[in-house]
Amino acid sequence: MRVISWAAPMVLAALSVSPAMANPQAFEDNKVHLKTCDGNHVTVRWLGDDFKVALFGKATGAAQGSFEFLGWDGNCQKAKWNTADAAFAVGNGDSARPSPFLKYVAEDDAKWIGVRNGDGFFVTRVAKAGENVSNTRLAELADWLKRTSPEFTPGAALAKQLSIAASD
Repeated sequence: MRVISWAAPMVLAALSVSPAMANPQAFEDNKVHLKTCDGNHVTVRWLGDDFKVALFGKATGAAQGSFEFLGWDGNCQKAKWNTADAAFAVGNGDSARPSPFLKYVAEDDAKWIGVRNGDGFFVTRVAKAGENVSNTRLAELADWLKRTSPEFTPGAALAKQLSIAASD
């Protein structure tokens, strides 16, 4: 019994500093907080298959079919929902490609990834500000989501997509 009493805290400490556990944060929300191409912090919500964008808590106008955001690579991206593909169309102009998720930079400069979940989003932080995203990191995050998300949930769906992305 004494072995368990001193070993348990050591095991928990080791798990908390492992790369996969160092930075997991995942949740469902009705909005995403992200940086726009000009550096503003906005909130994007679903409105049917369109989006409602708010700056400083105030709507920027009527619902719009697309929005711009800062991608992981630091480049401006445009996203819209493609109902026929049940996926985002991400890119600029003719370069827009179907994608099951958005790879965006949040207000705190961390890199996040999000998938559509009904009239909301399921998002998870992939890397803190200044950290790089690698296929290894995506695989670790996919494994963590598989362990912590029940089957047929947005977390499980994102885990599947991250596993695919990690193998590219």
